[in-house]
Amino acid sequence: MALLNSADSMARTYHSAAAIGGALARKFLPRPNSVADIDASILVELLGGEWPVDPNSVTLSLNGTTVEADVNHSGEATAIRYQPTMPFPKRTALEAVLNFTEGGNAATRSWSFTTVGDRLRLIGTLMTPAMKPPSWTWFKAPLDT
Repeated sequence: MALLNSADSMARTYHSAAAIGGALARKFLPRPNSVADIDASILVELLGGEWPVDPNSVTLSLNGTTVEADVNHSGEATAIRYQPTMPFPKRTALEAVLNFTEGGNAATRSWSFTTVGDRLRLIGTLMTPAMKPPSWTWFKAPLDT
């Protein structure tokens, strides 16, 4: 076990030594186990920590097929973005797998999400003049295809 905060601290925090140094995935979009639009883009942000992520080693695959993702590395952060050229199939479960090396060690992060049946948009309706103050009511509606 490794001590994460000061030994002088009243509440000491420990962490498994095996987890120290690994890249932290601070953002997954779409979120794991979520529902996403069929034209959603994929974004992952990794923080390198003790072992830096090699941006040249990053690969992203969807349901076992490698896709061309943009990889940007700045300081300790590595951003991976994928914008599909065609909408994802409707009502489909997708598994995203991100492979990379950090400090020479192979690492994998994976998650899944499901696409909706139709593209959605938010429609706002301003409720006036009887309402004081006026307010907005939001609801989702399919986009015209």
